[in-house]
Amino acid sequence: MPVRDGVAPVTLTRHVYTPAAIDQTIRAFHELCEVEAVVEREFTYLRFHVKTDGPITVCDDFLNYALELSAQELLRVKE
Repeated sequence: MPVRDGVAPVTLTRHVYTPAAIDQTIRAFHELCEVEAVVEREFTYLRFHVKTDGPITVCDDFLNYALELSAQELLRVKE
C-alpha cells in the first residue's frame, strides 16, 4: 500500500504519553500508518508514514488514542 509522507515529526513526553500506550497505539494503527518511534530519556520521537488510503486525521486520531490509553494507565497506577 502506498505511503504519503510529509507529516511533521512529533515529540511526546512519557510523563503524559506512557511507553506502553504508545506501543499499543502503534500496533492498533498499523493498517493506517507506519510509525517510527525513537525513545531518548523521557521523550519519544514519532515520525508518521500515513498510508494513502487512510483518513487524513490519522495522526490526530493516533495521538488522541495514545493519550486516552496513557490516562487510563496513569489513573490505574495512582489508585
